[in-house]
Amino acid sequence: MARPIKKGFDYFPFDVGFFRNIKIRITLMRFGAGGVLLFIYLLTVIYGQGYYIEYNEDLLCIASDDLQMKPEKIGQIINFFCKQSLFDGKLFTTDKVITSKGIQSRYQQMIKARALKNPVTVNERFWLLEKNETETFIKVLPKNDNSEKNNNNSEKNESKVKKSKVKKSKEK
Repeated sequence: MARPIKKGFDYFPFDVGFFRNIKIRITLMRFGAGGVLLFIYLLTVIYGQGYYIEYNEDLLCIASDDLQMKPEKIGQIINFFCKQSLFDGKLFTTDKVITSKGIQSRYQQMIKARALKNPVTVNERFWLLEKNETETFIKVLPKNDNSEKNNNNSEKNESKVKKSKVKKSKEK
């Protein structure tokens, strides 16, 4: 039996110029070390799963416990990250998803060796990079979720099969 394809990573590259980034410096000035720690924490969670995470109560509670920060403070800092474009504010507002073009660009570079063997699929709804920025080994799935349509079709097919079996048994 083949082992499952891994989605996330065990480590990710960390830029030595991280603290020279003006957005990180502003975060440090406004929220102290806790704000920067939250950003790094979220990056580890994101890259541990792939290229985005969904912001929900579970994430908020776990981050709050891990970092010993109040959930309200975490929400405030994440909103600040979105305003500073450290995370994509539009996607966060519409879908409660935390990611960014920078995160996805690094994701592509990190996944490259693995993806050359087996192309990686991403959800177009959450993928921020343009077509010309997306590597060829990344397959972007359309926004339309066909799984619901397929389930409906399979239900129809199952009922047709059941009806034909019933018909055949009545004929006999």
